[in-house]
Amino acid sequence: MLQQNDHLKTQIISLNAKVEMLTADLAENRIARDSVLDDLNGVNALAVKLNTDKVELLHKIGEQNSEVEKLHTELTALKQELLAALSSIEDERHRSKTLEKLVTESSSEARETVIKEIRKEQHIGISEEGQIESDSPK
Repeated sequence: MLQQNDHLKTQIISLNAKVEMLTADLAENRIARDSVLDDLNGVNALAVKLNTDKVELLHKIGEQNSEVEKLHTELTALKQELLAALSSIEDERHRSKTLEKLVTESSSEARETVIKEIRKEQHIGISEEGQIESDSPK
């Protein structure tokens, strides 16, 4: 019996040592698990922040794209106005040269005829502009 008691004591001591090792391993695993969970929470918070930043940036990009489109439309309109103005200037230069040539090279009768034709063209042009404006929707 004494031998059996010694054997049981040895087994109990061995089991206690194993339980202590397992308890220490469990505590280490819990510490590691808590560290991993903290890291995951940090990663999740970072992902949320990055997603929020992404949404804000996409919104800003959309606004900027709208602004660029608006500016492009305005630029196109200004370009058309400029081309029309340049065309008008070229027409006026041509008329000026024609009148200058007429004054320097022709007789009084020819000048009067040309002046009447120019006035007639201007009157027709003014009438057409008024008609175009009245035809356009308001």
